[in-house]
Amino acid sequence: MTNAYIPQAKLANQALVGKIKDIKRAAPNASLDVTGHSLGTMVSAQAVAKLYQDNAKAFEKIGRVVLFDGPDVTQSLKQMGLSDKEIKAVGEKVTYYVNPFDMVSMLNRTAPYEAQFGKVNVIVPLNFSTTFDGATSSHDFGEFQIDAHGNPLSASETFHPEMLTAGRKLAKLLDTTFSKVGATGIKRVATGVILAALSGGVSALIALGMSALDAKAIYDAFNKAYKGIVAEAKQKASAWNQTHIPDYQNRIRRASGSQKIELRSELLQSVAQDAVFQSEAFVSEVKMIMNQGLETVQKEIQEGHQAAHNLATYLDSWEVNALLAEFNLSAFWDSGLESDTNRAANAYLREMSSVSATLMQVSQHIEAVDSEGASGFNQLMAETQANFGRR
Repeated sequence: MTNAYIPQAKLANQALVGKIKDIKRAAPNASLDVTGHSLGTMVSAQAVAKLYQDNAKAFEKIGRVVLFDGPDVTQSLKQMGLSDKEIKAVGEKVTYYVNPFDMVSMLNRTAPYEAQFGKVNVIVPLNFSTTFDGATSSHDFGEFQIDAHGNPLSASETFHPEMLTAGRKLAKLLDTTFSKVGATGIKRVATGVILAALSGGVSALIALGMSALDAKAIYDAFNKAYKGIVAEAKQKASAWNQTHIPDYQNRIRRASGSQKIELRSELLQSVAQDAVFQSEAFVSEVKMIMNQGLETVQKEIQEGHQAAHNLATYLDSWEVNALLAEFNLSAFWDSGLESDTNRAANAYLREMSSVSATLMQVSQHIEAVDSEGASGFNQLMAETQANFGRR
């Protein structure tokens, strides 16, 4: 995050040099593919770039460099001494897949995607989550979906463009937040502190010498804006689905071959995502109605008790309380039914999530499932339900 040539990359470069010598000796016509995730993307990119810088002939043995959930390393490559022309040459072999909701993916990505190092693909993630959302962290491989061609499902200007926008907004938010931290006068902390803050809370910022007030203000502002970016993207994704799902049938009728397969896969992905959106909204509405109903009943009981005490001028308070003993929440609100309704709503959401996950699986293997018909779908459904049962 400080645009340094990191020690791990220096070691990886040495490993590449040695491995390429082995390949030339044992399999002269073979090439070496390189991949990495998170920190591994920086290690891989810098190691390969150094190889190009030192030995262009050896660099020719590098095949594809495919990187997941990593920041742009352009500035670090410049600090390593590579020119713009050299960075572009290395980038011809590099493909990134980045999650628009992941902080690590969006570091140093305020420049247009096409101006960044390598070919940058912004994925359409499985969940709308932040980097620190535990089981569904946007930094995990579990967030990658696969398209009809076997590649990570990626956004474009014509397919879920809200993901491209979300990534740009998160990149800008990170840059702005770093500037705020740097403005406090803490040397070389600006690019690293927000990750420490989010993993350790405001105390991590205070430990670095920042005042509690400043730390909380920066932390709260970042957290609110970050979650806002994800929530806005979810709302826009739902709107995109509602607008485009009806169009897919006509487009599929007109398409042929691989294009038809791709469109059918995209349709299933969108339907699956929309099913989860609608079930989440339904369950949320059910719970909101129950909460509102409970609050109304509690309010009416409280007002009834108060009215009775006000009217009972000639009775002692204990006599009024005795008369109102049966006028309580249990007489007017069935807590058992409330629990049953909550359980049913949660079960419905789990079931819809299971169906959605199955549709995702079908979209990734659409030709195979299509040839197997209902039996293939039923098998995937059974496997998915078994997986959900283990959660």
